[in-house]
Amino acid sequence: MAEGGAVMVEAVMMAEFDIDKGSVCRIQYPRDVGDKHLLAELMLPEGAHNHFEDWTVFMLGGSADMPSITASSAKPTTELLRKRWTVHAYRYNDDPNAEEQGAWEIIRSPSPNPEQDSPDTISLELGGTMPTPLFLVIDLGDGQTLRFVHHEELQYAALQPDFASMYSLEGAALGIHFLAAEDQEEFRVAIETLAAASAAPQPLLWCLNHVSSRRDATVRRGAQVKALAVCSRFQFIHVWKPVLVLAVDRMFMLSTGLGEYSETLEQQCRYLYDELNALSVSALPPPEEIADASVTELLRRFRTALICIFHAVLNKKRVLFLGHSQPAEIVCLAVLSLPLLVCPPLTGLLERCYPFVSLTNLDFLKIEGFIAGSTNPIFASHPEWWDVLCDLDSGRVLVSSVGPHGRKCAAEPPRLSELDEDLYEQVSTGLDARYSEHWLRACFQEHAQQLRCEQLRGSTAVMDRQAGSPSDEMVMLFLEQLRSASCMTDKELEHIFSSVHSFVADEARLEQLLSRLPGSSPLGCLSPVATALFHPNASVRNLAASLLRAIGEHKAANPLMSGLNSFLLLGLSQQEKPDRPFGFS
Repeated sequence: MAEGGAVMVEAVMMAEFDIDKGSVCRIQYPRDVGDKHLLAELMLPEGAHNHFEDWTVFMLGGSADMPSITASSAKPTTELLRKRWTVHAYRYNDDPNAEEQGAWEIIRSPSPNPEQDSPDTISLELGGTMPTPLFLVIDLGDGQTLRFVHHEELQYAALQPDFASMYSLEGAALGIHFLAAEDQEEFRVAIETLAAASAAPQPLLWCLNHVSSRRDATVRRGAQVKALAVCSRFQFIHVWKPVLVLAVDRMFMLSTGLGEYSETLEQQCRYLYDELNALSVSALPPPEEIADASVTELLRRFRTALICIFHAVLNKKRVLFLGHSQPAEIVCLAVLSLPLLVCPPLTGLLERCYPFVSLTNLDFLKIEGFIAGSTNPIFASHPEWWDVLCDLDSGRVLVSSVGPHGRKCAAEPPRLSELDEDLYEQVSTGLDARYSEHWLRACFQEHAQQLRCEQLRGSTAVMDRQAGSPSDEMVMLFLEQLRSASCMTDKELEHIFSSVHSFVADEARLEQLLSRLPGSSPLGCLSPVATALFHPNASVRNLAASLLRAIGEHKAANPLMSGLNSFLLLGLSQQEKPDRPFGFS
């Protein structure tokens, strides 16, 4: 079990190809986590029958799948919570012993004196627990109140233009009679708006899917194609691969015909689900990137064209990988490898990654700056769907351009700039010399940080001397100045270190900053600060040492401190012993 009692695996799904029905998702255990038709397409990719086995990776849930609030229901939440609708409340009488069984009864009898009769009111209220529930509150007057939670089986329905019914969690039927049809419609919109606003975000589920094709003379197509997938909130889904291979082999062994098994699918999925969730979290690798993702492979495949893709990601362009002749696994890994070029300093890219997509669901096209992958060549004929197309078969990259009559067409990417050529020469030399994956990532990530800081300089003064703690963007600029060894006076260095020191006092802000720094740098991402330990000015050295000690006090920075170059760590140790100086004045 994971920490806090959370399960390792949220669900297990099984799909297979039926010659009469096509791709079919047979089961989702123990609960449904997605649309079965979409899951079938994601689990049985185009051309799966051409490979003995293949893999796909896809994500379900997350903020992109949350319901949106339409313009007609976009009233501010506070206004809706203050609103009161005048009503009369009724309950449905289903008591067999009652005189008027099967009829609506007013909950509170009106006063004999109409002038003293105060009508009921109904309002909406958000609770204080997580996920935040929405409550419907009926004030009956005289201190009497009905309060029930909004839930999936509420079954709010307008029986008449001014009369609606709903059900409590206990199953009691309630009726609400509004003064006017307009009030009833306004209340319905308010419920939908607040229900969407208060709904807890669905967790992003990482799904690893194994699909296998086996020859079988007993079926019409001559082969059976089956897929098994696991969904987890954790990102280290690559660890499930050996288990999925064994589980799919077992599934074929238990198959007695298409869709028929000597052990039910529910039993098979329950067994896999229980076994995976019995694992201890201590047995698993740290919960941060896909192990098989590789910048090295992207560079080998696309060469100079990778620089064009790099800039597309930086500028939030729509990037599509196409591998018509490739296994779906290659396409998925290309998508998951691309963020490694720019993360850090950019964040949030995984939220717009779609490792495998199909024509069945094109909702991802609505996401700004998506990174998607497919094996279907039809995507290549729609340049209006993407900004950059990366052909995994040929290593060629095309960009979407405006052609004759204003229509989108595919065109060659622009030539590299001088800075881009320098970057490519650096990484290609390292690739030929068999430099490590982490070194290649660091080259791209540090270049991305430089370009990001150049963008920030256009909107923010570099030496902002205003009072108070600087913003995280300003601190990024400061660190980039230190990294690039810009010519700065001692006073400017002292100002930078003092400003960053005030920033890192807040651990949450420090974590946000560290998440934007390239951690794969050979010297460590804190090296721009640590190199100042050897500055000729004693005041600068002291400030640099003080800043590093302040950073080191936070747990989040421990790996980064220990990851500093040994020479820099020696400098910090030496600075803490002023009686043994390096010889500076």
